[in-house]
Amino acid sequence: MTEFVDKEIVKEAIEMIANACLANPRITRGEIQTFFKGIPTADARPVVRGEWIDYDDDYGGYSCSECGENAPEDIRWNFCPNCAADMRDGDAE
Repeated sequence: MTEFVDKEIVKEAIEMIANACLANPRITRGEIQTFFKGIPTADARPVVRGEWIDYDDDYGGYSCSECGENAPEDIRWNFCPNCAADMRDGDAE
C-alpha cells in the first residue's frame, strides 16, 4: 500500500539528518532508516476522478464513467455512491 507523507515534514527530516551527520559522521544507514520510519503517514488514497455519462433508456439517467453504476436522472452527486469517484470536475450536462 502506498504511504503518503507531508512534504514539509520530510524536508525538515532531511535537514535534521544532514545536521546530525555533520555533527556525528558515524551515523549509520540503519539509524537514518529508523528515523524515517518514525515520520507519520497520512490516511489517504489517490483521488479517482470520473464523470456522469448520460445514457438513453426509458427512464433516463446517468452512469459513472469509472464503475458504470447508474444514478437516476435527477440525482448527480459530487461523488459516485458506488466507487467514490470525484465527479466535481467532469459533471455531464
